[in-house]
Amino acid sequence: MPPKKGGLRKQQRAGWSLTNIVQEDHAQPIYSISYNFCDLRYKDVFATAGANRATVYECQPDGVIDLILAFVDEDVSGSFFSVCI
Repeated sequence: MPPKKGGLRKQQRAGWSLTNIVQEDHAQPIYSISYNFCDLRYKDVFATAGANRATVYECQPDGVIDLILAFVDEDVSGSFFSVCI
């Protein structure tokens, strides 16, 4: 089948909106973020990886983001680059 001529489709509006911004206390880049799409009971839970830690958060209905759990490597020169839930 020959390729279609013309431009790309206009992007559709995202089904989400920004409600909060979190800066972790290490002030280093966050290399990975992963939302839980496996278990609807935890649909508002996500995890991040950056610097020497992996952190788990929960989004509250009022826009607040609660820290649930943080795993910190004692070696401050190390970095976590990926996370999955």
